[in-house]
Amino acid sequence: MNKADLVSRIAEKTGQTRKSVELIVDSFLSEVMFALGEGEDVKLSGFGNFELRERKGHYGTNPNNNNEKIFIESTRNVGFKPGKLIKEIINQ
Repeated sequence: MNKADLVSRIAEKTGQTRKSVELIVDSFLSEVMFALGEGEDVKLSGFGNFELRERKGHYGTNPNNNNEKIFIESTRNVGFKPGKLIKEIINQ
């Protein structure tokens, strides 16, 4: 499912216009991204948690340059931890 499919399904179930649902979905996604950008975790009860995860810098090898050692900078990534309801649905 992509965003357009999600918008269509929600519009159909709620009787709202696709345009209004798309505005709500875009606002939701924007707020989640903003919160994560500010360093906050996003917890949606019953659905799951979006968490910031820090990966420390480390040394690796460059396979294109005779396996030369290079330092890979630390990065922040977003992880998702599914809630109980999602786990139950996918494990039926």
